[in-house]
Amino acid sequence: MKRNKEDGTNVSAEVLMQTRRISKAEYFLRLLFPARCICCDRILPFDIPLEICDECKKDIRFLRNFEHIFPAGSNIRKVYSAFEYEGNVREAIHRLKFGETPHNASVLVDLSFPFLESFLKNETFKSVMKYDIIIPTPLHPRRKRQRGYNQSELIASRLSYHMNVPR
Repeated sequence: MKRNKEDGTNVSAEVLMQTRRISKAEYFLRLLFPARCICCDRILPFDIPLEICDECKKDIRFLRNFEHIFPAGSNIRKVYSAFEYEGNVREAIHRLKFGETPHNASVLVDLSFPFLESFLKNETFKSVMKYDIIIPTPLHPRRKRQRGYNQSELIASRLSYHMNVPR
């Protein structure tokens, strides 16, 4: 695992690349319709497991402390995140929200889940795993019509698949 010298964040995207394999059907489709990097939109080799190029993958900054606690009286107690919201991750999220690329949701969850899973298995945070359901943030109907999808529903769906928790 590499360590970012600036802030000590763990960067181990190579491990993530080994966790996902492409199916034969997807392999064939990629021959006809090449996959593109979710960050920079470069065409990728057809056998790469996650749709992110090596250059963009190197720049992803994973957080060591996934948790942000809000002050008492707030409607939200905690928020969890695997990435710094900057650079390539920010670009991928913007493409998801505004660029008509709903597939980015699956890639971002697949990329972040091994880190989130290791964090959630920590004794201190096992209570997080006791939730019965994952609920996406609602999107205004007008926005959903404009985009054709709710990005938080896509993220929640993929996360519920990995965590085996209904959505």
